[in-house]
Amino acid sequence: MGIDVRSVSRLLASLPLFAAALSPLGLAPAASAARLASPTTTSEAHGMAVQADGRVRNQTLALQLNAHGKVTEDKNGYGWNGVIDKLDNQGLPRIALASPLSLTLAADTLVAGATRLNVDRMAIDLRSLSYQQGRIRSEGSAKALDVGRILELVQEMTGTPPPAKTDLVLDADWNFSLAETASGFFQMLRKSGDVSVNTGASQVALGLSALQLRVDLAGQEAKFNGRVAASRVGVIEAQGQAGLLRQDGVLTLLPGSPLNAHARLNVPEVKTIGALLGPQYSLDGKLALDLNAGGTLAKPRLSGAINGDSLAVTLFDQGIQLKDGTVRIVMDDNVIDLRQIEFHGGEGTLRATGKVKLGDADPDLNATIVANRLQLFASPDRQLMLSGQARLANVNEQLRIDGKFVVDKALFDLPKSSAPKLGDDVVIVRKDKDGKSRAKAGAAATSKEKLTAATEKPAGRFAPVMNIVVDLGDSFRFNGSGADLKLRGEMNVRSEPLLPLRATGTVRVSEGTYEAFGTKLNIERGIINFQGPISNPNLNILAMRRNQDVEAGVEVTGNANQPRVRLVSEPNVPDDEKLSWMMFGHGSDSSGLGQRSASSQALAFVGNYGGKKIAKDIGLDQFSIGASESGLSDEQVVNLGKSISEKLSLGYEQSLTGAASIAKATWQLSRRWSLVARTGTINGLNVLYNLRFD
Repeated sequence: MGIDVRSVSRLLASLPLFAAALSPLGLAPAASAARLASPTTTSEAHGMAVQADGRVRNQTLALQLNAHGKVTEDKNGYGWNGVIDKLDNQGLPRIALASPLSLTLAADTLVAGATRLNVDRMAIDLRSLSYQQGRIRSEGSAKALDVGRILELVQEMTGTPPPAKTDLVLDADWNFSLAETASGFFQMLRKSGDVSVNTGASQVALGLSALQLRVDLAGQEAKFNGRVAASRVGVIEAQGQAGLLRQDGVLTLLPGSPLNAHARLNVPEVKTIGALLGPQYSLDGKLALDLNAGGTLAKPRLSGAINGDSLAVTLFDQGIQLKDGTVRIVMDDNVIDLRQIEFHGGEGTLRATGKVKLGDADPDLNATIVANRLQLFASPDRQLMLSGQARLANVNEQLRIDGKFVVDKALFDLPKSSAPKLGDDVVIVRKDKDGKSRAKAGAAATSKEKLTAATEKPAGRFAPVMNIVVDLGDSFRFNGSGADLKLRGEMNVRSEPLLPLRATGTVRVSEGTYEAFGTKLNIERGIINFQGPISNPNLNILAMRRNQDVEAGVEVTGNANQPRVRLVSEPNVPDDEKLSWMMFGHGSDSSGLGQRSASSQALAFVGNYGGKKIAKDIGLDQFSIGASESGLSDEQVVNLGKSISEKLSLGYEQSLTGAASIAKATWQLSRRWSLVARTGTINGLNVLYNLRFD
């Protein structure tokens, strides 16, 4: 009895191949070991013991493999015939072979005997497996397949996060043969568990109650039958058969395999799907799909129908509500006919018609969307009603949307002040699930920052080419940030793949007011010109306070991102005089030095945030401390005033050193003429003419 040197040399030569197979898994050579036991003394029989220790993707690997057998050789090359006595990994994942596994390996051949393999908490009972030159036969079962655990293992080994969160557990059984003829079955059943979808705000479970699939092989045909039931999505049922074609004399599924299938989806309450989209969405109604598929696996031909009734869509954060929806879609030989898609918004409607031809490399699409006084926004502070139409078409493998819409009525009423937020210097530290601290800046993005981020972000690679003309119509009103505007004009909004949203056109302020420094000014010129990014138009706005000796106001020019704001007046006076005329309706140069100083302090007080809030709370338009404007002899007098309208203002003067006081009413007859009535310490009626000399 001796040692077959050729067998030993071949076995030793196979060890580098085994090490090379471990290398892509991330096994560190310094932390790895492979040891071979002494071969037996029969002519071609040998024993082998391999141990590998290391780390794979930062996970421990502690693998032991014991086997005995012999190397074989035929005209197709080398092979191996033997028994794996032990296969065990104490690292990740845990693997344990419950009983020895007989194994035959050769070119295009794999034959395995019966065994039980435990992987983590799952068990695979293999009764037989044979693959020889395309012919496959197998029998076995898999119990307690924990899909969630499998996804976790994949994530730990590859670093790729799972697409969904699940605790779904499956059982599987099979006994089939696929060779010159086909026979047997494969089936999979849900044992327990569910699947959760991440909506961005929370994880929402589908509510799975049934999941099953069975495939039966007979002759040259594979029949399948499946069913999924979930409280969130309803019931999906599918059944059919696919033909098996011969390839190299063996039956298999090929792209040209004939297909005959039928699928049904029934959603009795669409509102259950709304939770999967997030808390800002709400759906209602019922939906049913009946679909037939013919043709081949590579080129299926679809027919059937999609019907929806009493459908409703609500976007809470946008105030959009569409209701009383009806959907009638018919599919025939890969042509989708949008026979009726209709929703109601307020007293208006939204309709879509058209056809889509599937199955080609460049599908033919021709559809039209028509809105007739459609009320999209219906909240008290946001209303939008529009009419118009858009056309959808596929041009050179690119989806295009072209249309024009006219705003019938619009109101955007923004809050006078934004909600409180944390400062830029506030940092929130919270712990993740792994216990590690994560820091996050406390200041939330402003509305302007959100708008800029949304509008300047490039569209996706597969986004449609969109060219929409929007006419603001005759009833578009905007109220917010101190402005009360009625807008008119036309914009052309365009979007292309990999480019941000852009707009061209001019919007004008037909009438409106703007509140600056606590004073309401009339907008005399308001032009918003779009020539690029939709979030950064060019501004040209002039707001004035008229009918006084010095007419003052504010002019805003430049881009929205970097506007230039300056005080203006007719005639031109220094900025502190402009501010005084704009806020109080008179200048500070006609008062004494003490009053001008006190008035400047009062002006600064009223102009800052706190002073402006107090002035608004008590309704002040004028506040000064100094000499009387109405004839009181006291040197220190408090002067309060309130504008009732552009022409009428009320005032009150109270001495700080005595009991003298005057109440007055001023009626501005024209730019220079005014009528003043006084009562109190001094009574009288005066007609005044003001003439200013520069």
